[in-house]
Amino acid sequence: MSTQHIEEADELADRVCIMSHGKIIALGTPLDIKRRFGVGYNLYVEPRSTANLSPQQLTEKLTTIDRVFLNREGFDGIKKSKDSTDKNSLFLVPITLIDRISELMREVEQDIPELQLDIELNSLEDAFIKIAEKDIEEEAK
Repeated sequence: MSTQHIEEADELADRVCIMSHGKIIALGTPLDIKRRFGVGYNLYVEPRSTANLSPQQLTEKLTTIDRVFLNREGFDGIKKSKDSTDKNSLFLVPITLIDRISELMREVEQDIPELQLDIELNSLEDAFIKIAEKDIEEEAK
């Protein structure tokens, strides 16, 4: 199968080959490529549908979330995404922290039950963008 649609390759392919200028720059399963070239995991934080929080209360809860996930000793590399809003937060978690991020998630679930957390591995498209950026940098040199 050949496709220009990254989502299609992520869902349907057993192996993926990413090429640039006629040369192979990544080859492997979609999961392998995501692990090698992706930024890790996306961690979503938003209010539960049953939580009746005022805008001010939600802002306070999300500020607390920032303190939980950012600048914690031993959890270097967690970054808040620019895609975060005043209604939810998105954190980028390095793949190296996946075995330990549950500690912080458990802390949030116990201390702030009004919020829900969801974590997912970055998409193949996220990895492709990282690969393309690296390829562009190498071309510029």
